[in-house]
Amino acid sequence: MSPFRHLMITLSAAALAAASPAPTPGESFAAEVVALAGSTTFDAATWLAAHGLAAQDADAAAVLGALRRAGPIELVSLNEQGTLLETTMRRKADGRSFRVVGVAAKDGPGKLRALFAVPVPTPYTMPAFAGPLSEADLKKAVDARVSFAAERDEFSGTVLVMHGDRVVYARSVGQADREAGAANGPDTKFNIGSMGKMFTAVAVMQQVEAGKLSLDTTVGQVLPDYPNEAARAVTVRQLLNHSAGLGNLWERKGWNRTGRYPTAASVLPVFAAEPLMFAPGSRAGYSNEGFVLLSAMVERLAGVPFPAYVERHILAPAGMHDTSQADQDQPLAGRAMGYRYAEADLLGLGDRERMPEPISLGSNGAGGQFATAADMLRFLQALRGGELISARSLATLVAPGGGQRNYGLGFERDADGALIGHDGGGPHSGVNADAKIAPVTGWSYAVMGNYDAPFAQVLGKDIGELLTAMD
Repeated sequence: MSPFRHLMITLSAAALAAASPAPTPGESFAAEVVALAGSTTFDAATWLAAHGLAAQDADAAAVLGALRRAGPIELVSLNEQGTLLETTMRRKADGRSFRVVGVAAKDGPGKLRALFAVPVPTPYTMPAFAGPLSEADLKKAVDARVSFAAERDEFSGTVLVMHGDRVVYARSVGQADREAGAANGPDTKFNIGSMGKMFTAVAVMQQVEAGKLSLDTTVGQVLPDYPNEAARAVTVRQLLNHSAGLGNLWERKGWNRTGRYPTAASVLPVFAAEPLMFAPGSRAGYSNEGFVLLSAMVERLAGVPFPAYVERHILAPAGMHDTSQADQDQPLAGRAMGYRYAEADLLGLGDRERMPEPISLGSNGAGGQFATAADMLRFLQALRGGELISARSLATLVAPGGGQRNYGLGFERDADGALIGHDGGGPHSGVNADAKIAPVTGWSYAVMGNYDAPFAQVLGKDIGELLTAMD
């Protein structure tokens, strides 16, 4: 080869390399995750150190171990938002999907602050429709989506779609209690998890309407004996939009998973003396403790235990006769048992196991009541109809609240507010449910499940997208 030709080839290769954009942090992270899966050649401690993670970071080390055992995988999608590097992966052997997420550090390229993973349902491609859906098309599309999940054992529970008070679609799949051979049905009661936060938000607004509170009332004004000086300055609004700096409750050393907490106030000693996690109003962090504190404030103002208040002022007026606030050691007919991936099965590649006896947290405002799909839609319809709080109060709750993304004050909302409601449950919990209503059109859905999050709520999100296409 002539020197001139060699020079031209070299220059062309250099120009091509210069023209190719460098991979983004998310693309680099995704490529590393794919390379790690099934590999036996990498050393976990070395990898953690190279990415700025401590060798004793048990969560990150567990993810690496799970990837090693997974075998070959492929990238399905990448969501890169700021420091969040979220990948959805599919295992080639059986098509199971899971999400591996890195949180990028700011002290250098390739460095991470955290690494975690969670099982997720198989991605579903929604059908494209030209113009508004007919009711027949809606029913067909919803049924196809439910079948897709059920056939892959990615949903067990009940789906209900209504227009006003008219049932448009109803279907139950899977087992409420595998060991007893009991199938899920329309009367099955599911743990609603954080969906119960809507009850707390409504109870708070009822106190506002009664003139006993405002959204700017502080904890100390209602609970002057609350033992945390910094928390006494937190406002009702900050508690409702998760910007108060309180924690998740379950991680507290004093939390007794099988304990009895007959009132919301009886839960406060678990966390009241703990320092706030950040300055109130400075940022948002999802908090169960904030809603426990709100329910304790309602107790003080109303003079009755929070479960009794919810029964009299929310469940009864809404006609929710199949909703229970029972504790875990109380029998409950028709209750769905939870089934989860074991906590060590980070990618959801094994079989689901039965959860220990389910826990109802109805004595506090964080959620955990048991309800049927029909009862959850009765609640949302009662809200829309002004039977629990005024239209003005509801508008206040569902307006963007300045805390969590797509969140108001105790209510989730989609980006334009066309759907409002809340989901509940978490990974490895055997609890996941979602219910939303379109305030303008009256279309609503409830997806009540007894598998881990996010399986039911992803199904719910897809159904919600279909409902927003309805007149």
